[in-house]
Amino acid sequence: MYPPANTAVLDGRGVLSFVNEGILSDGAYGSVRNFTNSGTVGSATLSNFYAVDLSIGAGQNLNFTNSGSILHSGYTAPQLGYTPIYPAISINTPQYQFGSAAPIRANSLVIDNSGLIDGGLRGQLQLNNFQFSNSGTINGLQTNFNTDFRSAIDLNMGYFYAPDSAVYNGTLANASFTNAAGGSIGGYISLGVASNIFNFTNAGTLTDGYVTIGQNNSQGTDLASGSIVNSGTITNLRTGYAAGVFYEGSVNNFSFANSGAISGITQTGDLRGVSDSPLVSLAVTTDGNQNSTLSNSGMITTAAYGDSGFMIATVAGDPTDRTSPIANSAITFTNSGTIRANGGALAGVIQAAVALESWL
Repeated sequence: MYPPANTAVLDGRGVLSFVNEGILSDGAYGSVRNFTNSGTVGSATLSNFYAVDLSIGAGQNLNFTNSGSILHSGYTAPQLGYTPIYPAISINTPQYQFGSAAPIRANSLVIDNSGLIDGGLRGQLQLNNFQFSNSGTINGLQTNFNTDFRSAIDLNMGYFYAPDSAVYNGTLANASFTNAAGGSIGGYISLGVASNIFNFTNAGTLTDGYVTIGQNNSQGTDLASGSIVNSGTITNLRTGYAAGVFYEGSVNNFSFANSGAISGITQTGDLRGVSDSPLVSLAVTTDGNQNSTLSNSGMITTAAYGDSGFMIATVAGDPTDRTSPIANSAITFTNSGTIRANGGALAGVIQAAVALESWL
């Protein structure tokens, strides 16, 4: 099948850098080391292809820079009994290399957006280092599966299931996600990051969704550190899933700091059965010792029925196995701001502004 007329086909064997300053209404795809767009890629009516579809080869680096517009309709009709969903941008490492059950592993991916991405970003990646920075606008993918949710960022990094169903461990050395001041992301953010070190920072605006982060090693060993820092605004106005920030990881050192505003659904009326999850939910599980440092000098508030404002649960060692090594868990929590849960209680569910749980 030939690509559409207004499409850039990129072959990483010969194309090291790609620069677009014009209009590519049918998108761009292939493999390249440097992708730079200050023009327009895709269109608001594009539905049957990604606007940008890139792959990263073994040991290679990709620097992706957008200061222009990358556009996609975010909807495609059912075809042959299934419904393919095409976000604006897809970036992946090929799943297999010849003669090996292990996936191809790239070196690094750096994404810098200061423009407009309309239709979201998705990727399945094996690599050593990842860096994401947004100071522009990213509008999530509106799917026909559930029109109440928009997928803005959906990245799975370091996790891979081999053909024999064994989990391949592709732990990253370092990964970071930053939404800078002035940056806006509309829709939910889902990050599966098997990274030894991971830092999530928001100084801008995250709205119309939630942030969910999984930082685990598929081999079951502890990772070094994870952190979440918010000085901006995180707002989830979606019914049915009221969490603003959800983190689950296996790290020896974890930190959470909020000096901004995190808020949940504000609908009035009878919301029983709509939601029963904390607005900020943090869970840390390790084999060895762990330390969690938490602080709030901003505002964390939810009006969801039966929801708590803030919860952290930690498990160090294996409390069910007396032969496992003894491990210690330490939680330090400092609040000089506001944490509020005022949506009303559910029968059989404890509603609290702050809930701290630890198993040693």
